[in-house]
Amino acid sequence: MSLALVFASFQGYKSYKTDLFNYSSWAAVDIENKALLNLISKKANIDCSVLLSNIGVRGYANNLLNRGIYEHKTKNDSIALMKQRGACSAIYFQGKWAFPDLPHYDQALITNPDGSTIQLEINATEK
Repeated sequence: MSLALVFASFQGYKSYKTDLFNYSSWAAVDIENKALLNLISKKANIDCSVLLSNIGVRGYANNLLNRGIYEHKTKNDSIALMKQRGACSAIYFQGKWAFPDLPHYDQALITNPDGSTIQLEINATEK
């Protein structure tokens, strides 16, 4: 019984260390997502905009943006949703899954009611 307890303790510790290593980049992804959000806030009013994403939306994204986001959309959906919702702009988040519950948003496309767009990337370049 003591041997089984020692083995279980060792296995638990090993699993813990593996999980720490596997999730070590979580903070960096979170910082980059917040940096992109900061760029967006300088170019658009997020509060009155409709938000869209090419990937699914889980709790992290809703907490990051403090609101709902349309998931599994394309850039082409932006204008229709902006008009339908009476929004001041549409913000389309392009991302991929960094972890099963953490998206990594690397680009955002802001679409204005007149059809003009501003594309932003994490590296702070504007296209």
